[in-house]
Amino acid sequence: MNKEELKIIQPEKIEYNMTIDYNELNEYEQIVFAGLLLASEKEILELLEIGSFAYCIKNIRKLKKITQKQLAEILNISENTIYNYESGKNKPNNSNREKIMNFLEIREEFILEVDEFYHEYLEEFELGKKEIEKDNKLIDKIVEELKKDNSIELRTIVLEVVKRRLLKLDGIYSVINGYRMLCSNIDIQIKQINMNNNSVAIYSKIEKCTIFMKFEDFIFSFLIQISENAKNIFENNRYKEKNLFQNEMNKKLSEQYKKILDSLEGDNNE
Repeated sequence: MNKEELKIIQPEKIEYNMTIDYNELNEYEQIVFAGLLLASEKEILELLEIGSFAYCIKNIRKLKKITQKQLAEILNISENTIYNYESGKNKPNNSNREKIMNFLEIREEFILEVDEFYHEYLEEFELGKKEIEKDNKLIDKIVEELKKDNSIELRTIVLEVVKRRLLKLDGIYSVINGYRMLCSNIDIQIKQINMNNNSVAIYSKIEKCTIFMKFEDFIFSFLIQISENAKNIFENNRYKEKNLFQNEMNKKLSEQYKKILDSLEGDNNE
């Protein structure tokens, strides 16, 4: 990032509230922080891995075109020690911390600002990891349930739901439960599922008639029998990414969908 690019980057333009005045930062601090605001996942993950102090001294040292060896010689600290500080392996004692920050012209307020940024994304990242772990457990449960059930009809339904990405994983699991509940109802019978015209035919013994509905409506009807909050688990196709890690989470989710598809399509080919 050069100085010209830096001029057009301001925290308020990216809707980030700083605790200190951005204009009070020195040139190098501004470049590092502006870079964080527009950082890629890889850069943010590096910050989360090594910590705020390590990230700041590493990047400002590089901006000043000083090598680890040069910094070590100037400050009379071993090169290996500098490496460990920058990699986040070790934290400096107060004396070394002060020497490094003074030489690189890094203020404590700036480190604290980056630390605020760090903790904001760390919390978000940890939540994302927990969400992925939860999904991984659920995907295994879904595949296990499908293997236990010999219904080709259910497999067809789930396969179509996954291909269309109509539901999140908890919704898919609800479809399986909903299907079983519907099959246990002696007054209702699924007559036909026609994916060519996106329709499902259900016969009602009470009304003595066949009802035709769209596949999506049919799925939703399943979910209503399972939960009053069924609508909340429908995936909004226009959902906008809300955080930096949504792409990574969506990638994981796609892998999980693929796992279901592979399981279903593999069984169908046998």
